[in-house]
Amino acid sequence: MKNEEDIAAAARAEKKAAAAAPTPAPAPPLTKSQAKAAKAKRQKMRKQAAFVDTLKKGSKVFVTRKGTETIGTVVKIHRDDPEEYYVTVRDTSGQERQTLLSYCREAKGAKVLKAERVARVKAAAETGERKAREQEEQDLEMERLANALGDKPLVKDKKKKKKKPQTNGETGAKKKDPVTAVASSETKKGKGAK
Repeated sequence: MKNEEDIAAAARAEKKAAAAAPTPAPAPPLTKSQAKAAKAKRQKMRKQAAFVDTLKKGSKVFVTRKGTETIGTVVKIHRDDPEEYYVTVRDTSGQERQTLLSYCREAKGAKVLKAERVARVKAAAETGERKAREQEEQDLEMERLANALGDKPLVKDKKKKKKKPQTNGETGAKKKDPVTAVASSETKKGKGAK
């Protein structure tokens, strides 16, 4: 019985302590503009949550950045920011960027194909321009080097060694080519015979 009395006494003490503790003051009512902003934020979060549920890794999205819209592929969806979701998107050039979900919209159908085609053409043009710029810079560097050297040649020519005529080791006379020797002897014979 003593245990039951102790439990009842402890419960009464907790009730007294809870009644004695001050209750927190209720939050002041929101102004109309604050209520409107809070409602808009809740709607935005609901809309983003619905959009995030449709996205998955590899999904195509249009990303609006500085007034231009480009296509990209979702690499990762980040849900760790309670204020706003964001995603990591890889664009057509292969660069990965993190962007807020509010700047993204889902890409579907023929628009995706057209956007990818445009992106490929743009990437090819940029690659061509970059190569042309690199070639131009290389040409300018070569011209600077040539101007710095002045009249000096860029590569020194090596002196060619003259071939020594082959000699017969015993007599020291020049060796004759057998073909030319035969031809010259025939011409000598032919002149005197007729």
